Amino acid sequence: MDTIDDWVERSISEWKTTFNERIARARCRKLIGEIVTYIRDRVRPVVSNLQGQIDRLNREIRNLRRDVHGLNHRNESLKLELEQLRKQVSGYQNQQRTLEVENNVLAQRLQQTQQSNSN
Repeated sequence: MDTIDDWVERSISEWKTTFNERIARARCRKLIGEIVTYIRDRVRPVVSNLQGQIDRLNREIRNLRRDVHGLNHRNESLKLELEQLRKQVSGYQNQQRTLEVENNVLAQRLQQTQQSNSN
């Protein structure tokens, strides 16, 4: 029995052949029990499949959360490294400016000394 019409026809035939209410109730209980079993047997694999999909998705979510946590940690490390490198670059730029000034001063002194010696 696969359609509602099949179940309806079976139910009707059970009622037509029954003259006693007690027997009709027993047959009705039996029929409803069969319907419940029929539905349960068809729903169980679907539920099992869905549960498997849910479990798989939960594992994926856990893995993604772990990956995101690792990436966030790596990102923080890289931010700190970048900040240190920026400070180093700034220090090197200051050193370069100081050396350029000193170089200019030394170049002027050299030029003055050369001019004094040539006179």
